[in-house]
Amino acid sequence: MHIGNFGQTPAKDLTAWAGMQVCKIPPEPSIFAKRTDLFLAKSYLAPGAKLVHTIQYGAALTEEWVVLLLRGEAAIYVYGEIRYLDIFGKPCWANFRYGRGGPHGHPSNGEMPATEYGNETH
Repeated sequence: MHIGNFGQTPAKDLTAWAGMQVCKIPPEPSIFAKRTDLFLAKSYLAPGAKLVHTIQYGAALTEEWVVLLLRGEAAIYVYGEIRYLDIFGKPCWANFRYGRGGPHGHPSNGEMPATEYGNETH
């Protein structure tokens, strides 16, 4: 996952976390709950700079999950939250959720489109 600062001022005290889930459609909303068990180191992100955040799923997909994904009965989700302070010290945040499979399809470019729900900013 790439996090970029597309603004003209730095993002201070930036924290980010992300999760990945494979689940049947429709997903239980509770799987997207905020993680509270993580230590989040704070970063500084200059204008035009990017951070790369690696997300790994804990195990290889079983044949059963692959079949469900191909039938459109399951999807892979990447979701999380980014928080930072703007140049005036105002807290800003973004929640994100991307999906592949099920209602989100299998784009040929390998990307995961944003889902209908779970994407909010402030």
